[in-house]
Amino acid sequence: MRAEDYFSGKTLYVNLFSQARKTYHQYGKLTGTFKLDDLNQTEKKQLALFLSLPDFQLNEKKRIRWSLFEKAYAASRFGDRPLIEVMGRVLRRPFTTKSEDEARKASREENFIKLIENEMPTLRFLLDMGAGKPLYDWYTENKNEAILGLKAIQTALTRLPEKLTRLPYFSYQVTGNPHTFDVGGRIGKMFIHVLQMKRQSDHSAEALSRTEFYSDVLMSFHLVRDDVMNFTTVNGLLAKSGGVEHPMWRASVDTHVSWNVPVRHLLEVDEVHPARGKDVYLVENSGVYSTFLDARPELALVCTNGQFRLATWLLLEKLAESGCRLHYSGDFDPEGLLMADQILQRFPGQVELWDMDFEHYLLSNPAIPISGQRLQKLKLIKSPELSRLAGQMQSIKRAGYQEAISQMLLGKVDD
Repeated sequence: MRAEDYFSGKTLYVNLFSQARKTYHQYGKLTGTFKLDDLNQTEKKQLALFLSLPDFQLNEKKRIRWSLFEKAYAASRFGDRPLIEVMGRVLRRPFTTKSEDEARKASREENFIKLIENEMPTLRFLLDMGAGKPLYDWYTENKNEAILGLKAIQTALTRLPEKLTRLPYFSYQVTGNPHTFDVGGRIGKMFIHVLQMKRQSDHSAEALSRTEFYSDVLMSFHLVRDDVMNFTTVNGLLAKSGGVEHPMWRASVDTHVSWNVPVRHLLEVDEVHPARGKDVYLVENSGVYSTFLDARPELALVCTNGQFRLATWLLLEKLAESGCRLHYSGDFDPEGLLMADQILQRFPGQVELWDMDFEHYLLSNPAIPISGQRLQKLKLIKSPELSRLAGQMQSIKRAGYQEAISQMLLGKVDD
């Protein structure tokens, strides 16, 4: 019988060898004692037999010196096999010292840096800016997978499109697999990380969901994930393509039909503007949006529907380029203020808050408690126009909603 077969499967030895591994890692040898607290009477008898000690003597002890165990092992029929090697085989984890681990880690880091420098120079900028940790973690977890994935990303960076390209087609062109850069996989997530570092932008920050953040980053490099199901809801807006008014937008205005505009179509038009005047009103909630349309079917209105999606950002950029004044109203909760803050930051000088102040916060009858975790989001507010309101909401700790002041909001709309 082999030594590892004798010790394997016995809780006693798994427990002792686990203690031994920690001791060896710290000191490079078995030194000092191991504890007996966790052993039951059966295990103590088993250990006493192995150590050639009377049961009563072992029961009187709380700890045993490792030297005694080593001596008993050397005198056993397994003594010709190194004890440390046997322990490692039983635990299925090799015994290593702290210095060995540190040396191995340093060597692995050096090899990783050389790999990037020699085979993937396009990724070198991540190391220079201290953003290479996710790549290195991947490399340490699964070296072969990481190398293949990083090489695919390296190639992708050298072939980024100059015009809009759907991500699956780009992926196929680079790797032969349309799903290589799917954001649900490890390579796709790493690709997003690399692109985000490459663009060095923070305009996508807190108000975007993870899905919209991915789409926003890809869009910065002319890559589109979903150009059909990503849409925004509009009313009273016109668009032009090549200087010619688009008939779909004109028909929606003439018939007072609100519609969902997908990314695919927004990318085809050059200009978007209100059918009347220069003012466009944005609301967060679809119920409020519908109420406003009932009263003002011609109103230039956009519904963000609880979150800024890529389609919304594309639309707002085209409206801003047309010189429009954007009026924004959202819920009086941390998420609503963050969305307002995002639009203020992204389009400075072109956005007016639509009754998002302390007076209207109180008029919204704030009654829903805001958790401590959500209240922390208010500390992320950057815009001076919202900072006072954010501080007051932190004190009151209650949320209010657009529906409560919808008629007041409508009364502020210019005719």
